[in-house]
Amino acid sequence: MRRKNYFLKTITWLLLFTTICCLCERRTATLFAGNVTTIDADSLSRFIKKNLSNLKNGITIVEFWTTWCLPCQKQSSVLSGLYAKYNSKGLSIIGVSLDYNKKKVGKFINKQRINYPVYLGNEEMAFSYGVKALPTTHIYDKDGNLLKKHVGYTKEDEFKKTIENILNPARISKK
Repeated sequence: MRRKNYFLKTITWLLLFTTICCLCERRTATLFAGNVTTIDADSLSRFIKKNLSNLKNGITIVEFWTTWCLPCQKQSSVLSGLYAKYNSKGLSIIGVSLDYNKKKVGKFINKQRINYPVYLGNEEMAFSYGVKALPTTHIYDKDGNLLKKHVGYTKEDEFKKTIENILNPARISKK
């Protein structure tokens, strides 16, 4: 069993490393509703902080994924549902694809019906944010503090609990 886990971890790491190495362009791009803009690790950090400063009791989820990752595909559906439910209450989600093919990512966004902004990341960004497996999810509070980091698929109920605890702090203090 240990050998199998080691093998699976090694294969996952190699696939991630191969994907990141294939990111031959140093440029990155946003793919959301057909728009394309540039972002890198520093810009993402500034974007998160700016985004959070506009929210009173906000929460931002940053999801790192690829189109070929099956758990990532499942996770994107969960996040789209959460975004639809909680966006008006202060939830922001930013997807960061570590793919290198913009067309493939665009098709993935349409197929999965992703309703939140998605950026095409690069090797620097993945390492800067400590991404070692996919999907990797970071959850930030309104002050930009990293509250949670999930590696691998995360169930919707776990996200809901975290989101509701942050967006409804009065509810927690009454318990």
